[in-house]
Amino acid sequence: MIFGLVMYFTFGDWTKSGVFGETFGAVDSLFSSLAFGALIYTIILQSKELKLQREELQLTRA
Repeated sequence: MIFGLVMYFTFGDWTKSGVFGETFGAVDSLFSSLAFGALIYTIILQSKELKLQREELQLTRA
């Protein structure tokens, strides 16, 4: 709420502040893409760790 008031008094018009906010759209999509890539990486890493754990379990049973 405070941020909205600061933006209103800084720009004086909501349309100007909307244009200012839209300039960060590319940064937002960049961070979203990086987060999705990190999610895929952790899933792959966990599947490799699970495979190693299963192999170790098979070795201890034998």
